[in-house]
Amino acid sequence: MNFLYYQIWGVSILRIVVSIGIILLAAILNKFIIKKILKLIQRIAGKGRVGFTSKVLESFEKPLINLVMITAIYVAIINILFQNENLIMIHRLYRVSIIITISIGFYNLLATSSVIFDRFGKKYRVQTSEVIKSFLSKIARVILVIIAITLVAKEFDYDLGTLVAGLGIAGLAVSMAAKDTLANLIAGIIIVFDKPFDLGDWISNSEVEGVVEEINFRNTRIRTFEKELICVPNLNLVSEALKNHSERKMRRVKFALGLTYETKSSQMIVFREAVEKYLMSLNEIDKESIVVRFSDFNDSSLDIMIMYFVKTTEYTEYMKIKESVNLELMNIVEKQGLSVAFPTQSLYFENGLAVGGLKWYYLD
Repeated sequence: MNFLYYQIWGVSILRIVVSIGIILLAAILNKFIIKKILKLIQRIAGKGRVGFTSKVLESFEKPLINLVMITAIYVAIINILFQNENLIMIHRLYRVSIIITISIGFYNLLATSSVIFDRFGKKYRVQTSEVIKSFLSKIARVILVIIAITLVAKEFDYDLGTLVAGLGIAGLAVSMAAKDTLANLIAGIIIVFDKPFDLGDWISNSEVEGVVEEINFRNTRIRTFEKELICVPNLNLVSEALKNHSERKMRRVKFALGLTYETKSSQMIVFREAVEKYLMSLNEIDKESIVVRFSDFNDSSLDIMIMYFVKTTEYTEYMKIKESVNLELMNIVEKQGLSVAFPTQSLYFENGLAVGGLKWYYLD
């Protein structure tokens, strides 16, 4: 066994054999033990809650296996070059390898399909679209790469001050050239976090009205009721008043029903009570919101103010209930022997012809 102590380039054969054995052992561990352990943990995690743990293991599986091999190679080199002056560089390269492999794991975890963004959407009650997921994923990955590059540069004692200054000047130039794009980007971030509306909401402002189909960080796509698809810059949606009709729990109906001046006060009371009783009988209407009152002496009618709230925000159902109420109001008017007034104008003759308040007198 003395031949194991023979030296090749100043290193004993024993140390070389041990180093090779360390690398082979790491390869065996990776193939037959570590991979199977990771698969088993993923299978167990998948049987429980939606696999966040499984997703983490899937993202870090290859980086972890690579790290085991890198560590084995590092130990093997240290074993061979235990007295070499180049060990400082070896230590530095090993630390850089750890930074890179861990960064790759987090890079995989921040993919668009990651459950991180699904949990983000549930926590903040945002139906995060694939475009938003993709954008958030890219932003997070860029930040991660910048952090990794900074840590690696620090290991090599590299001064990033000059690079940062250059990036600052370049960023200023880009921001000046893409002012509108950046404004829409910021507006998109506000929409995502402030949640003035979400996918599927019916919104309107002075320019557009429709249902939100897609939200991204530059514009929002709205399907109008004429089935047109409109891309509205996000800045336009956050810089002026916006109505979110889907946030309403109920929809209001308010109008004046005018009866003719031939209507007597007793008939007015009976009619008003009949309308109120009918509205109170409907389950589709909020009973606390019902208002039926004789409100105005109009030019050509006696107006009854009718107001109620329908317990739905769905437009078709709302119109169906409103139509049903209007038809029953017509029936009540007919049963009471009353008439709905319409605009009229009376002309009176007094010592001449009077039309519209002007008089013409006949002169002999």
